[in-house]
Amino acid sequence: MPSKLRPHPTPAHGPFATSCGRATAATLVLACALVAACSGPSGPRAARAPDAGAAAPAGNLSGSLRAQLAAYERASAGTGASVSRTDDQRIRIDIPSDISFDANRSAVKPVLAGLLTRYAAVARTHTDTTITIVGHTDSSGSAAANNALSRDRAQSARDYLIARGVAITRLRTESRGSSEPLADNGTPEGRAQNRRITLFIAPAGAG
Repeated sequence: MPSKLRPHPTPAHGPFATSCGRATAATLVLACALVAACSGPSGPRAARAPDAGAAAPAGNLSGSLRAQLAAYERASAGTGASVSRTDDQRIRIDIPSDISFDANRSAVKPVLAGLLTRYAAVARTHTDTTITIVGHTDSSGSAAANNALSRDRAQSARDYLIARGVAITRLRTESRGSSEPLADNGTPEGRAQNRRITLFIAPAGAG
């Protein structure tokens, strides 16, 4: 006798089929989420990762300038000159009038001569910097006279460094007269603080 053909199963219908479809869709969504999570860093841990290319904080000195800062501090010890660093990557040296110049004079005094001799030795060792010498006065006298005096003082210090082997191409001078006081010009003590020269040591080529 010929065998009976079995009918092909028909797709399920009704609530059971709907629940199966929902389960399958949920499984696919979960699988996609797991793949996305494994494909790369995400979440709070990745957000807190440090930026390896971040710039150094402003005011940090290079290795060469740190060495020069220490050398200028040693050269200035016990003289009254103040050595510091600026936020724009420079070394600043403030030299007060009592060790630099007599009133209304631009001739280098003996203590300043010793300082500049030691500064020249540092500058000859580290040739990757420039030195800007800025002259200042108190407010006594006319603006024209003060500007001329502050210029002459800066140039006297520059010439002293040149005579001790610092290349002229590394040296600059500026005159500020009485325009940048540190203290009150109304007192003798304040005027004395304002009569000064300031040196700025910066990387060669810096603006």
